[in-house]
Amino acid sequence: LLTIQINCFDINSSVIYYRNSESLLFTGWLSDTLSDDQIVFCQLLKSKQYLSTIQVGTSVFTISMKSFQTPMQLLLTCSSICAYYEVKKFNIAFLKFKFDDNLEFDGVAGTFKIQIFNRLNCFEEPQLILSKTVQSYNVMFQTTVSDCCQEMNNHPIITLKSSNKQLSEALNTDQNLSAYYFNCSHKQCNAVALDLESQDSENYQMIVQSEYIVKQKLQLISYYLMGTTITQAVQQDCFESAQLVIFSHKMQLQLQSGQQMICNELIVQNSIDGYFLELKLDSNINIINLTTMDSFYTDFDYTSFSTTSLSIVLQRDEETILYKTIDLTQSKFNFQIEQLIIDDNQICFEINSNIKANYKFNFNNNDVFLQLEEGTKKYCDLNEVSTEFPEHVTILIGNIKDMSVDLLDQRSYKSFHYEWVVATACSVFGIVLIIFTFYNIYSHDERPF
Repeated sequence: LLTIQINCFDINSSVIYYRNSESLLFTGWLSDTLSDDQIVFCQLLKSKQYLSTIQVGTSVFTISMKSFQTPMQLLLTCSSICAYYEVKKFNIAFLKFKFDDNLEFDGVAGTFKIQIFNRLNCFEEPQLILSKTVQSYNVMFQTTVSDCCQEMNNHPIITLKSSNKQLSEALNTDQNLSAYYFNCSHKQCNAVALDLESQDSENYQMIVQSEYIVKQKLQLISYYLMGTTITQAVQQDCFESAQLVIFSHKMQLQLQSGQQMICNELIVQNSIDGYFLELKLDSNINIINLTTMDSFYTDFDYTSFSTTSLSIVLQRDEETILYKTIDLTQSKFNFQIEQLIIDDNQICFEINSNIKANYKFNFNNNDVFLQLEEGTKKYCDLNEVSTEFPEHVTILIGNIKDMSVDLLDQRSYKSFHYEWVVATACSVFGIVLIIFTFYNIYSHDERPF
């Protein structure tokens, strides 16, 4: 083990001790007073993996393996008893960096501070999202709480303030701020949401208060956020995208699920007992019942149309709770795969095409390139398949996913069950061999009375 007495960090590098979480935040910059040889050494450490420890008195703080970079900021957790209440004259933070090639360097932080409460910059990438239903609003706040502020989780109370109104709620133990929904089943929440929507600016305040014992008294300490952006929930909350794929005489509606946050919350809050999609093709309305908000596809017979719209409808006791339009794109193909046929040594596509064209198809993770002719024809590719399939399978055509096709399995019994026949034969042979062996053993062990 080679230990180098070189401190690559500037004298202004600092260590801040957070008393509530008993953790250290180290901030370091590359020193500008190093000699040429020392600069070369410190630059050689770049991107090397290391373990770091910082010792203050008898207390040791550690961090898991990291890649060395400058400048750097590390949050180290306590590995022993780490209770500091004030900075004493001789509190020194000793740094140690141990690299995976048995190289170490030691140093000392330029400053050591103690922070009793860290209430600023606790909320990373905050978002306040509003959406409106027929009867009420939905208000969601999402953020990531900084590692230095995890102590705010001690019986927190969250408060949302608009320009004229405010709303306060207690967070349960199973709730967190990564996606927090305010309870808008009462008037106060809807009043705040309406005020946020109608005010001239997009500013709002979010305050999280947590309980702490300060000088032997239980007090609420507040963490503040001054938000500057309010987002109106977009129409693709439930589904990220919707696509209508048109073939020669079939159509397929394909939906990709999105964040699902607004619709799923509405279902829970409003005890919704039915939700479905309405696909409108001019005057024709196709109703698609949904059981989940997951991605799915469904087929329709082709009908000519000039305009389309797709809406999601949530209902409770035949009352519409939510009705919103989903953007719908269209893709058109001048052919239709009628059937997929699997023989013993080939895969055949029965395709009805209106054009001559080259296409790439993917089935069972195998690419098949076909030159289509006009009319209904059978196109085959030599490929022996031993997998079992359902009567409806999925084929990928270019960028169009999840095309459902009927499958006809014409493989012979011998070919299809070859592996099972071999396995069964081996098993039977093994059983016969065991019985024969035991018979010989017992027949040789017979003794007269």
